Amino acid sequence: MPFQLLKKITGYKAMFYKITHFIIHPKNRNIENPNYKKIKIYANILILCAFSILIYSGYFLSKYPLDSKNISNILGCFDVLISILLLRLFSDFRISLGFIILGSFPLVVMGVYLTGGIYSSNLIWFIILANSAFFNVNKKVGLFYAVCCFVVYGVFYYLSFIPENNKMFTEFIFAHHSLDNFFNICFASFFSFVLVYSFSKTVDEVNEKLKKMNDDKLDILNQKIKEKTNEISELRSNLAKDFHDEMGNKLAGISIISQMLVKKMDNTFDVETINALEIIQIRSKELLSGTKDFIWAIDSKSDYVNQIGIFIRNFGEDFFSKLNISFDFISEIKEKNDFKVDISSGRQILAIFKEAMTNIAKHAEATDVFFRISLIDNYLVLSIKDNGNGFDINQVNKNGILNMKERAIQIKSKFSFDSKQNEGTSIKLEVPLSY
Repeated sequence: MPFQLLKKITGYKAMFYKITHFIIHPKNRNIENPNYKKIKIYANILILCAFSILIYSGYFLSKYPLDSKNISNILGCFDVLISILLLRLFSDFRISLGFIILGSFPLVVMGVYLTGGIYSSNLIWFIILANSAFFNVNKKVGLFYAVCCFVVYGVFYYLSFIPENNKMFTEFIFAHHSLDNFFNICFASFFSFVLVYSFSKTVDEVNEKLKKMNDDKLDILNQKIKEKTNEISELRSNLAKDFHDEMGNKLAGISIISQMLVKKMDNTFDVETINALEIIQIRSKELLSGTKDFIWAIDSKSDYVNQIGIFIRNFGEDFFSKLNISFDFISEIKEKNDFKVDISSGRQILAIFKEAMTNIAKHAEATDVFFRISLIDNYLVLSIKDNGNGFDINQVNKNGILNMKERAIQIKSKFSFDSKQNEGTSIKLEVPLSY
């Protein structure tokens, strides 16, 4: 039995939802419409009014067929039904709302006059209509409507002091007291319930639909971002390859040719020519080395933490092996991972630690260098330490340190260093991951 009752209630709710959906203009059914909530609630109230007034008018007509109040009841039915039609036909729901508010006013005045004047329970309609105008049209219209209601109430209050009118008012109250009051109390209670319920359900519906729309939009946006990221990565890889094939190979060729020319020189060539060729050879090698770094930074592989570690390890081993300095590379990162840093970080990281290694070679007189790379929280942490002679932080030329700090700031990273005389120097860089 409870299940059957629940099934019936669910069926009525579905039917009510379909009716409400139908009477709303198609353009206003879109949840992105800024007035969607107001329109949905207004449609619910219109259905409630139509249902209530048709039942009441039919019952009143059958019980009091000759009563003059039947005129206002019938006109009220037409007012509600025309408002429903206007809501369905026009995208601006205020046309329908304005019609029912303005059209109801003389009908309510007539109804109040015919059902007891100042004693009539139909006075509650003035409050309902004034609130509807205030919250759904605008405050000025609502206040104007409220003033009109107070004026009409003042007129009825004045009329109640005229014996003939007072007698007519009281006679109706005694004749229809129970029916009229019962209907108005029931309607006011039901109206309040439907207003609160429809507002709550409409808010829930809007929030649910907006959440779904936002989730769908977010999925589409993420997909587009992924596609664009892949396109950019492919473009960077192609640029790096093309740049390597063009610039890198030509620079390597210049270096090799100049080296061969120097070796073939004999005493017939002057010293200046030989020196110029040697300078060309040195500069081309330096440019080739810098070009390799640039090509590596262009390639999308330079964004991955593992590739950064591999590049620094290869550079450090090659650089220090020529100087008879031990280079110990320690990686605490798993070989297979896809953690990345920002697109501009790889080149700056490389520049910072190449400068650090150059300074060690020039000034530290170290025999051992230790490099460590790891992931801590959301940061790629890189550090280098030597066992050289160190320096006094307050006395040393700080240009090199400042350059490294500025590079760290450019990639929003944390830079720190420490040095003690005869105990070596350590540098640490913490780079935020971009995943």
